[in-house]
Amino acid sequence: MSDPVAGAVGGSLSALLSPPLIALFLGLAIIAVLLRRGGGGGFSFRGKVKAKPLLTATERRFLYQLEDAVPECRVYVQVSMGALMRAVKGSDQRELMSVRNRFSSKIVDFVVEDHEGVVVALVELDDLSHHAGRDAQRDSMTAAAGYRTVRFRAGRVPAVAGIRADVLNLSV
Repeated sequence: MSDPVAGAVGGSLSALLSPPLIALFLGLAIIAVLLRRGGGGGFSFRGKVKAKPLLTATERRFLYQLEDAVPECRVYVQVSMGALMRAVKGSDQRELMSVRNRFSSKIVDFVVEDHEGVVVALVELDDLSHHAGRDAQRDSMTAAAGYRTVRFRAGRVPAVAGIRADVLNLSV
């Protein structure tokens, strides 16, 4: 005579050891290991990157002045030139990529946009890290795309009325 309890246990154990269920458990185990490692590929960013402030204290003070100067506009900070410009398609793909690579990773300190979404001005707050030659080249590039760049020197920023006049290109 066979034992009905042993038969039931043995039957359920063999169901648990079926090839599809083994494959499922193995797959879940692999996914768990990959997630623990940081998303796959064995590389983890843990301990290799660190958050930093979006603006320096000087840039933040200037932002408040700029927003006070042009309350009818929206001010964006730290905008990639790649979000503002694109290389014009030409006959040579290499030249297109070369032009794009010259601006795509550069950052504009502040972008001022009117209520219709038109960029009024690109605003740069120049500190000791800025170099006149490179700044002139950047300004030439953004001007070729149709933008006007307004530069202020950190430590020599005019009063709010002066900022307004310069950004909106008004006569004072």
